[in-house]
Amino acid sequence: MRRITDEALLAYRQNLINEEKSNATLKKYLTDLENFRKWICGADLDKNSVLRYI
Repeated sequence: MRRITDEALLAYRQNLINEEKSNATLKKYLTDLENFRKWICGADLDKNSVLRYI
């Protein structure tokens, strides 16, 4: 099963920081991911769930 975990979000945030993304970009990207994670409600992460969300 693939899930969006807190650890994955922290790693992604650190990667964005390492790439020197702006604070506004960090906030936008992470907010988008949090909203998606809430929408998916812990279900498996797959291509179809992403397409439904979009």
